[in-house]
Amino acid sequence: MTPLEPWLLRALSATLWAPRWPLGTALIIGSATLVLAWLTGAAPWIGGWYAALGMLIAIRMVLRAEWQRAGGEPPQKWMRRFTITACAHGLLWGALGAALAHDDWNVFTVVLVLIAGLCAGSATVYAGWPRAVGAFLAAAMAPLAVACLLRGDAAGIALGLLSPFFAFNLLMGARRAFREKVELLRQRAELERTAEELEQALLMTQRAEAARTRFLATVSHELRTPLNAIVGFADLMQSEAMGPLGSHHYRDYVTDIGDGARRLRRLVDEIVAFARLDAPSDIDARSLIDVRVPCREAAATVASDATARGIILTLLLDETVPARLLDGGALTRALRHLLENAVKFSERGQRVRLVVSRRDADGIEIRVEDRGAGMDELALAQALLPFRQLEETIVRQVDGLGLGLPLARALIEREGGRLELESAPGRGTIARVVFT
Repeated sequence: MTPLEPWLLRALSATLWAPRWPLGTALIIGSATLVLAWLTGAAPWIGGWYAALGMLIAIRMVLRAEWQRAGGEPPQKWMRRFTITACAHGLLWGALGAALAHDDWNVFTVVLVLIAGLCAGSATVYAGWPRAVGAFLAAAMAPLAVACLLRGDAAGIALGLLSPFFAFNLLMGARRAFREKVELLRQRAELERTAEELEQALLMTQRAEAARTRFLATVSHELRTPLNAIVGFADLMQSEAMGPLGSHHYRDYVTDIGDGARRLRRLVDEIVAFARLDAPSDIDARSLIDVRVPCREAAATVASDATARGIILTLLLDETVPARLLDGGALTRALRHLLENAVKFSERGQRVRLVVSRRDADGIEIRVEDRGAGMDELALAQALLPFRQLEETIVRQVDGLGLGLPLARALIEREGGRLELESAPGRGTIARVVFT
């Protein structure tokens, strides 16, 4: 037999020593045999045999209590002890059968059936340790087989010859059950280990999520607070509310300071928003809205930038589009990112259009169209990856982290929609937001 792991031996030892019902069953069967022998007068000495059986059961109970106190350690010792007690138990029944083999045939037949049942039961109850099964079968069947052969009649010889085959079949069945039990124990241990690992991973994930939430809140506050102050004071100085700045160079510097702070604040907002994408969506934030409202809000946020760049921003809103259950804020942010991308990659004098139309019966399609640089298929795939920009391999002519399209797609998909991109170099890009 291949050596087994200590934990597996402990588990198998528990299947042998822990149950108490086999001891009670052995006592009941022994008592029935005692009554049968007394009633028939077949074995006057049966009382001594029954006392030996009771003593063995008592020893097993004492050993079981000791096993419990020791926690089954070391398992090899307890396996040996169980095998010895199983052998003694089988020897008692084998000696009884051998002693009755030459007496009344009817009594012997009943005892033979009991012994056969005990052997079959041992192959099941002791299946956690085939050596114990083999010890019980050998001790029970060997004396019985020899006694049957010594009877000399046809029935006795047949029983004597068939006994080893009966024991062998039971032993093979016990070995097969043992292998299955070992496999089941290993599978259960693997499942328990996997469950424990998953529980630990879940705990670590929860802790990481809590730490990330605290980090994002801290970063957002610690960066936005000074940036807001910079933007506010830059606007105040630019308006010269406290007095003239003097040199026109100072006005240019203040303008650059304000624009840089606003740009940095937008980047901080994008990073925080991207980091929060893995958090569960807030179902309570959804309500039945007119999608034209987020479209107007998104367009209003980029209108000044479009004007400064000389881009013509046009809104075409279908009055018949149905209301949808959406997070208006999330849709506004997604459309803002799409519009910012369209404005960013358009040339002065070009047009960016935001079109809202009905799609099929209750569907809605929102298109952001531009006639800017456009993208080929490879660039289109890269544009949907975080922190990638179209001109990464050449010279970056636009600012940003490359989070606009990934953020927009993630926000749209969380609301049950999908983002479709259609583009070609030199022909611009069409971004479709589809709700079916």
